[in-house]
Amino acid sequence: MADALIAAVICLGCLIAVAVFVRQMSAQLQMRRRSKTQKYGLRVVGTSNYQDVLSNAAGGRSREGQFVPVLAKLRLDNRNKHDSNAVQVQIGGKVAGYLAKADALKYRGLHPPKVREVDAAIVGGWAKNQHDQGNFGVRLALKL
Repeated sequence: MADALIAAVICLGCLIAVAVFVRQMSAQLQMRRRSKTQKYGLRVVGTSNYQDVLSNAAGGRSREGQFVPVLAKLRLDNRNKHDSNAVQVQIGGKVAGYLAKADALKYRGLHPPKVREVDAAIVGGWAKNQHDQGNFGVRLALKL
């Protein structure tokens, strides 16, 4: 009886140790993800309209989601019927979204060239199962 009790206590101790280890690893992974995304702080809008482009550029969906560094081109879109100050974000030569209105105005004031390349990351796109999927998004390494 005493041996069974000792074995149970040891087993419980092992389970606690594993739980602590998993929690620590999860926290480290979250810190790594945050440090990756801090460089890429500027969100691109309208990406829900360009999911095929983003999926192709990212290599498709993954269970945990994607973080794919890419090069994006920012192009002034003066003929945009919704916003004459629009700034288009292109990845692989295809439209992937736009700068938000306020960001586009700041960008136009700070960066006169018509086309500029910036570091970017395609994020999201997880597919844990058919009922748990997330859209892709784009973040730019650009401070305005």
